Parts: sequence; C-alpha cells; structure tokens
Amino acid sequence: MDNLDGHPPLNAGIVVIGRNEGERLMPCLESALRAGCPAIYVDSGSEDGSIASARSLGVDVIELDRARPFSAARARNEGFSGLLAKYKSIRFVQFLDGDCTLLPGWIEAAVRALSEDCTRAAVIGHLQERNADATVYNRLCALEWRSAAGDLQNGGDHLRREGPTQ
Repeated sequence: MDNLDGHPPLNAGIVVIGRNEGERLMPCLESALRAGCPAIYVDSGSEDGSIASARSLGVDVIELDRARPFSAARARNEGFSGLLAKYKSIRFVQFLDGDCTLLPGWIEAAVRALSEDCTRAAVIGHLQERNADATVYNRLCALEWRSAAGDLQNGGDHLRREGPTQ
C-alpha cells in the first residue's frame, strides 16, 4: 500500500497525546493523517469532545483509565504499545502533542535521518510557536524552543526508532 502522496510506506506511525485540546486537536490530527501513516490518539480524560473529534476523522483512540494518574509519559507509552500491537511493521514512531501540527515532509526527513545513521535513536525538529506575540508565555516558549542543529538533550515531540538498531 502506498502513502497518500503515492510514495511507498515509511513503516512509521504517529502517537498523538492530549487532554481537552479542543479546536487545536483537529489540525494536529489532520496533519498526522496527511503524513500517510497510521495514527493513534491517546486521551487523558478529555471532557470537551476531543475523543469524538478524533473518531470523526477515523483515528483510533485510546482512552486512559482514570484510575491511574495521567501523565504525558504514560500517554506516550500506552499509545506506543497500542500502535505496535495494531501495526506490526512499524519501525519508526512520531510522538506529537495534540496542540502541535506536523509540517509536510517531516516524517520522510526524520525517517531518512534515522535510516542514514544507525547511531541515532531519535530525531526532533524545530518547534515553532504559532502565536509567539499572543502572551508572555507564548514568547517564552518560542525562545525556549529555539535550538541549533545537532545533538539535543531533551524533547517531547520526536520521531524515534522502534527497538534496537541492527
């Protein structure tokens, strides 16, 4: 099966996490679907229709059990497990927060970067605040997310290799 853009499959999948993302979630999920990869949305107790929004696009949804505390790490881990259980050929996983969108070509570039260098376990792209001038918080995020290319020490949204390198 080809991706939506006619290219062969990348063996990549996308895990989107969120809670009460509201109108931010649809552009996120739409950007994930445009990448042509399977996507799963992991919801941490939303009460705003986020789950219904994801399902309306045909995205698989994992609703975290409310009996255990929510965390981004837990959501990513459960999404990762769910994605691999359903799509056995996945070799690369993009983690994405529900208020972010993917730029066209990112998945391909990230998969290429990992495929060309087996010493890399993950790659992250530049995060850009859409509304940097809206609030002081937005401006601080825009400044914090600026980084030079090269080895980084942290990052939430990233594409990683599934399992050990060969």
